[in-house]
Amino acid sequence: MMNKIKHNPTYAAVFYFLLTWAGFPLAALVRSSLRGISFGEAAFSPYMIAIFAAGSVISAMQMYNRAKFSK
Repeated sequence: MMNKIKHNPTYAAVFYFLLTWAGFPLAALVRSSLRGISFGEAAFSPYMIAIFAAGSVISAMQMYNRAKFSK
């Protein structure tokens, strides 16, 4: 599977997109404990969603290009 991720640009993009969103609950939990708000408020704040949406697209595109041009 890791071989597919390293050499297929589409697999690489999807893998890193999902990997970025896997960290979302942890980041929302940390933000909620630091700010003293509920987990739901932290997870559904527009700021958190925008940051993770932008970060996941950027990481997916970077990994797509890296896998595409690594041959």
